Order: sequence, then structure tokens, then C-alpha cells
Amino acid sequence: IYQLGVIFYELLTGKLPYDALTEEAMINKILDENIKPTPVSKINPNLAKYDKLFEKLLAKDKEDRFQSIDEFIKILDEIEKSSELREEIKKSLTLTTKLSKKDKELIHLAVNKL
Repeated sequence: IYQLGVIFYELLTGKLPYDALTEEAMINKILDENIKPTPVSKINPNLAKYDKLFEKLLAKDKEDRFQSIDEFIKILDEIEKSSELREEIKKSLTLTTKLSKKDKELIHLAVNKL
């Protein structure tokens, strides 16, 4: 679920949830209970309706995250109709760059530590 949150976040914003200059700094931000991901509304105010969704997707404790994909989809459907979301994702994809191999490895390392 956490990895889905990271991918979904990047699709909508074109950025990763945490900004850091080094791998170590990134991992520390991901693992630090006091550091939250940047709300998507700070990147794009039109995405404010997804802020709470990402709080749950990217929660530090597994128990605080969605417990299934079905639970996530149900809440997502409640927020907005799928067709509108697809349009937002299409727009965001034009801004999103592919993750480098280093970024993928970093996310994998951090997720495995959660």
C-alpha cells in the first residue's frame, strides 16, 4: 500500500513525497515519525481533495494505512469519479519524469525498513 501511495503521489504531482539531497537523508525522512510527506495541495492546490488520502496511503505505521486495495479504491471513488481522476493523472503524466534506478532502489530500501 505504501509503494502504491508513492507511485500515485508521483503520478499526480511529478514529485516524490519527500525531498532530500542524499539517499541517507531521504531514508531518514521516510523513517522519522515526526516528518510527514509534503501534502499534494502544496504542490498543486487543485489536488487538495487528495491530501487525506495520501496521509493514509503514506502513513508511517502499517496499521494506519489502508488495509487493502479495495478499501483504498472505495475511498478514492468517494472522493471523485474515476473518469475525472484519470484526466488528472493524464495531465500529471506529462509532467512526471521516470524514476531513476537510484530513486527506485532508495524507495525499495525505505519501504522494506517500514
